[in-house]
Amino acid sequence: MGERARRPRCVPAWDEIDSLPTELGPGEKATLNALAHLGQDWTIFVQPRVAMAQPDFVALHPRKGLWILEVKDWHPGYYRPVGRCGGRNVEVFNGELWVGLQSPRIKVAAYQEIFQERFFSESQGHSGIRNSVRALLVVPQFSAREASELFGNYPVVGIDGMDSLAERLESETEIPLDPDRFRELVYWLDEPEFVGDQRLPLTLSRQAREVADNPRNVLSRRVRGPAGSGKSLALASRAVVLASHGKSVLIVTYNITLGHYLRDLCSRAGRDRGVRNWKQSISFVHFHELLRDLWIQRARPALDSEEWDAGVINYLSSEYNRPAHDLPTFDAVLIDEGQDFEHEWWRFLRENMLKPDGELLLVADRTQNLYDRSNWSNVGISGGGFSGPWLELKGTYRMPVDLIPIAAEFGFRYLPDEDRDLPTLERDHPAGSEAHKPTVRRWVNVNEHDAVRVAADEVEALFRSREELSPSDIVLLADHDVGEQVMGELEEHGNDVISVFTSAPGDFRQGRKRAFWGGRAGIKGCTIHSFKGWESRAVVCVPPSHSPRSLYIAMTRIKAAPSRQALLTVVNPNPGLNPFKARFEREVLASEAPELLGQQTLDI
Repeated sequence: MGERARRPRCVPAWDEIDSLPTELGPGEKATLNALAHLGQDWTIFVQPRVAMAQPDFVALHPRKGLWILEVKDWHPGYYRPVGRCGGRNVEVFNGELWVGLQSPRIKVAAYQEIFQERFFSESQGHSGIRNSVRALLVVPQFSAREASELFGNYPVVGIDGMDSLAERLESETEIPLDPDRFRELVYWLDEPEFVGDQRLPLTLSRQAREVADNPRNVLSRRVRGPAGSGKSLALASRAVVLASHGKSVLIVTYNITLGHYLRDLCSRAGRDRGVRNWKQSISFVHFHELLRDLWIQRARPALDSEEWDAGVINYLSSEYNRPAHDLPTFDAVLIDEGQDFEHEWWRFLRENMLKPDGELLLVADRTQNLYDRSNWSNVGISGGGFSGPWLELKGTYRMPVDLIPIAAEFGFRYLPDEDRDLPTLERDHPAGSEAHKPTVRRWVNVNEHDAVRVAADEVEALFRSREELSPSDIVLLADHDVGEQVMGELEEHGNDVISVFTSAPGDFRQGRKRAFWGGRAGIKGCTIHSFKGWESRAVVCVPPSHSPRSLYIAMTRIKAAPSRQALLTVVNPNPGLNPFKARFEREVLASEAPELLGQQTLDI
């Protein structure tokens, strides 16, 4: 059996190590190579995150327990202990003088405490064994003597111990993990799919590539299409192309959280196209933050909240009309989820923030018009300044193939005729060449009083019954009131959560949205409004009463992949939608997707 087959399981996969968002240094790579000699029963987690802890490596074994390894690729000549004996404080030479530095022993101890409390404390219903989490500090450039002088009596691996690192872990005293504890550790430490996706190239349809490349150099374009048609991917790719030409780009959204997602897409597009300096050229902002920043730049006093939009826009427009203004302008302005924008907002951006002969791009999906904005973008020159028809992106490429007919049927039944961009299947859907596993679809009709309890149970049932699913890939979509209660129940059960839900208005709520990012550890909780444009493999939705459009949007957030199943659970408190349960959970026949030449019959 070859060397690769003898290696322990590694998360992320061994061949993806070089494309991690935080690149491994030489010492970390040397440590990983040493850990590769462990037996197949070991699982190595690279840069896992638990709460605020993110050690370099965690090594897990059902009988040897859990080990934290933190690597410091320090050169011994630049570090010295404070005092006679090594310990908790060290000094580093910065080229001119010695400067105090906290010893990595303190960070490792904090990691141990966090892991101990999270996975082994009595408060979480665990055994409470104090030394369940063991740790090693790895300093690949230090000899054993030099490491002892710097760190004192602390478990350290230096250059003379690297070859025997795996043997050392294998020979340590066993601290067996019961199967439930081991399984819990695996699914909380496992890398969220969202993080792994950052290493993958963006896959654009032919039409989306045309938007990204703009071969005819059209300066004002409007693009629409159903959820999953590649609008955001095309917009991010276009931004990176413009950045590669030295253009300044402003990407504007309506909701706060969408900017985080678009930034990640730009990072992937930049890597695909070999554009390294895109961060210097592309600015991300949600519209009201933009107005607030410009208002602050002019040192203006606070406005009445009811007049905030109109008052700020009118004043800033007059400032932009001054011949010698110093307000920012851009070579291109790109807007995602354009259906959320008011006409006056678009006009402000077009007339004031765009340089002469600059480029405008607006992408929209009429079906996701949650705010019921007027359809000003349809009226040509008199509305948005567009001179041609909409560029229509066809097809839905993100959603699982068996969910597309379900979502389309729901939209046809419950959404108004004039407000639809329903998903369709096209011949170039990736499932045409590789069959996707069927979606796990579940619909639970409940009364409003039971919605919170049932939703919390459904979230926990997902990851406790599916070892391959990281809890950090599960998203609860609900309104603030229900969502806050559900996340509270999940926390009481010892689960890590990250959410935008809060009953507090204003800046506190906005702060939660700014901190919401798909790669953070914990079960995600988000309003449907703020999750527009995002995607996840596992969603539990509690749709607000009397809002079929919200449930439709939630359905379209599911992301497919041929290697694993997607999961969608609807906890429905709306009696008017009860009959759709049978249609939602029905078998989807291959005959409903005739374009998919390679798709196998789905076994639902």
